[in-house]
Amino acid sequence: MQTTTLRVRVSTPSGLPAAGASVTARLSDVGISLVDGYIDRSQVEAVADAEGVAELVLWPSAVGMTGVEYRITARGSDGARLLDELVTVPESGIEVWLHDIVMLPAPTPKPYDEASIALIQQNRIQAADAATNAVEARDAAQAHAIEAASNIAAAQTLRVEAQTAALAAADAAEAAESAHQAAELSSQVAAQSESAATASAQEAAESAAGAQAATQSALSLFGGLEAVQAAVAAAEDDAAAAATSRTAVEDASVAAGSSATAAQQSAVLAQTRAGAAQISANDASAAAGAAAADRAAVAADRTAVLGVAAQVSADRMATEAAAEDAVEAATASLDRSADLIVHAENLRSEIDADRVAAEAARTGAESLYGDLAAIDEAVQLTYANRLQSDLLFTVHAARSLALLTEAAEHAERSDEASQQAQSHSAAAQAWADEAQESAVAAEATVGVVAASALTADANAQAAAQSEAQAEASRQAADAAASHASQQQTAAAGHAGVAAAERGAAETARTAAETAASGAEALYGDLTAIDEAVQLTYANRAIVDVALTNNLIVLTTR
Repeated sequence: MQTTTLRVRVSTPSGLPAAGASVTARLSDVGISLVDGYIDRSQVEAVADAEGVAELVLWPSAVGMTGVEYRITARGSDGARLLDELVTVPESGIEVWLHDIVMLPAPTPKPYDEASIALIQQNRIQAADAATNAVEARDAAQAHAIEAASNIAAAQTLRVEAQTAALAAADAAEAAESAHQAAELSSQVAAQSESAATASAQEAAESAAGAQAATQSALSLFGGLEAVQAAVAAAEDDAAAAATSRTAVEDASVAAGSSATAAQQSAVLAQTRAGAAQISANDASAAAGAAAADRAAVAADRTAVLGVAAQVSADRMATEAAAEDAVEAATASLDRSADLIVHAENLRSEIDADRVAAEAARTGAESLYGDLAAIDEAVQLTYANRLQSDLLFTVHAARSLALLTEAAEHAERSDEASQQAQSHSAAAQAWADEAQESAVAAEATVGVVAASALTADANAQAAAQSEAQAEASRQAADAAASHASQQQTAAAGHAGVAAAERGAAETARTAAETAASGAEALYGDLTAIDEAVQLTYANRAIVDVALTNNLIVLTTR
């Protein structure tokens, strides 16, 4: 006798596979077989595997005359009842799932043909493959989306680093500007020192001119004793003026020294600021290099994001192709279902024809044999065949309806998978656009950093020029200080000559007074006065010679 393999899937209340569950199939009543006349009331047991599936080999219910059903029960390892179904087992050359029998509508029994069950399993496999493809497409889209998000985060990090480099370049530019201002201040101080030294030199020149004027005045006014006294007084005034000039020259020399020291300090400060500006320029150059590297990295990331977008687009195309394949499979299933319905209608027509033939045979039997019992048996057999045909038609119709429903669900899942893939693709494209905008912003920032670096270089060059100007000012201040020192030395020499001249004039005056007193007291003689006058003139000649020498010295220097 042909048997049917019934596959039973058992799950826990939480939906997990009930591995190790005990599955039992037992006849609901004693049935009489149409083949051998008896079917006992024995039961069949099996244990579910790791996936919760158990296989039961059973006799089809159609072999019995009383329509006996099987009660399928399952209990977990803890004794809890997990399944309890009363079903009619059909005839089938391939495995039959309990779920398919339960989901088919009444009446029973429900005969299965091999082609119908094969089509059901094929549709189930196609639906599972489509679901797997949709899940894989979703996972791939999510992975690409995560990668795109990572690339966007990396681009944002690079943009922050570029902004930091721009700030560093701005700080370097500010430092260079400060160094430039310090150099300008040093130049101003050096210029003031040079002006002070020039003023001191002018005062020394004025003092020398005053001494020369005094000498000329003394030369022009020696006409007598009064002229000698006036010359002596003028010489004293010139000596005082020379002392004042020497003091002024000394003050100017001190001021020039202070100015030179300040200029040196300003030069050192300018050198320090120039070094800082150079360091800032180097930092800015390094930042510009880093920004260029960041720009290259952002370009690489943008290329990677575009690759991800292309991959997402390819995945979307693959998902759409899978959805189209699923729709085609569903269409084929619908066509197959329509063919099955047509086939069932043809079978019904044939059964109607058989019924007409049976009725004609009954009429012939009544007229030929008059055997009512034989006629009744023939009629019962005919009605049994009709009932079986009606059941077969119903089964095919129900199976076709189930196939239609499953195909519709499959199409909906395919549409959902396609829409989800499209949404992921749109999101990935949006992230790619954002990453590209970030890359453009990073490139703009790199341009700003490069401009800042150029500005820092220009400031460094300006600081170097300021340092050179400060050095020139310092040298000029040193020269002015040296000139002032020379003027101070010359003024000191002039003061010494003036003191000597004043001593000579004092000696001449004393001699003249002594001569005049002696002449008046002793001789009262005009001759002695003339001698004294001659002596005075001789002393005048000496003074003239001394003043002439002094004038020559002043003129030479």
